[in-house]
Amino acid sequence: MGTLVAAQSRARVLAMPYEGTIAAMAVHDGERVRAGQSLVTLARAPTTDVATAQAKAALTFATEDLARMKRLHELQLASNDQLAAAERTLSDAQAVWRAVEKTGAATETTILHAPFAGIVTSLALAVGDRPAVGSALLTLASGTDLVVQLGVEPEDSTSLVAGASVSLFRRADDPAPIAAKLLMVGHAMDVNTRLVNAVVALAPKAASGLTLGATLEAHIAMPPRRGLLVPRPALLEDSQGAYLFTLANGKAHLRRVGVLAETADQALLGNGISEQELVVVGGNTGLEDDVAAAESPATNAGEKTP
Repeated sequence: MGTLVAAQSRARVLAMPYEGTIAAMAVHDGERVRAGQSLVTLARAPTTDVATAQAKAALTFATEDLARMKRLHELQLASNDQLAAAERTLSDAQAVWRAVEKTGAATETTILHAPFAGIVTSLALAVGDRPAVGSALLTLASGTDLVVQLGVEPEDSTSLVAGASVSLFRRADDPAPIAAKLLMVGHAMDVNTRLVNAVVALAPKAASGLTLGATLEAHIAMPPRRGLLVPRPALLEDSQGAYLFTLANGKAHLRRVGVLAETADQALLGNGISEQELVVVGGNTGLEDDVAAAESPATNAGEKTP
């Protein structure tokens, strides 16, 4: 099972640009917005008012001072160093004012607009709040670039490769599963779920009819594996791993095996036995290694279930 989320590569976090308050909210959590739509209106705090006024005054003074210094320089009443100092002062004041304009603090209120069409997520604000500078106000996620986050068993994750075909089911009896591709398989186990994270990418058209946060069942096409099939009842397990018993010359022999995959009926083994060996499929739970055993219709490894 997996959860439909927005691709992080297309999500944008809008942060508090300066000291101020939330003056108005134009959207709600989960709302779909268009590019350029108003989202939040901010109002400057008194400290920001003072800082903005100071930056504006410094820019005005530096502009006028440089003009005065140029006139004095032309009259040879100011040195080259004095002129250069006035130019540096103006350059610094201009840089400060550009920073003020970039944050939006040049005006008493600032309206944040959606940089692209998407869905508002992670919105937990109220009018009157005073978020810290740099703190997240909301996250805007793409409404078309969606992915499914999965958790897969560690033993299966090593066999999965990016690009594998995936069928996504909205419900168990979904007659029209969504075709997708495996985008990424992690290499670390989640400490909470004990599963390995994987991500499935959806085509924009396939994602258009889905809701963020929806739960989907994923069937991943596994790469073909070569091995020997044995009936599942032949397979046993202890603290050392999987094993089974083979029959040869009237005796049972314990064989440690590597299991590639298994179902309720069969197990695919990667090593431990060879073709044409007889395996014990019944009465094997109390069997011991190298003891006499009689053959009843036996089963050859890799062949039919008795």
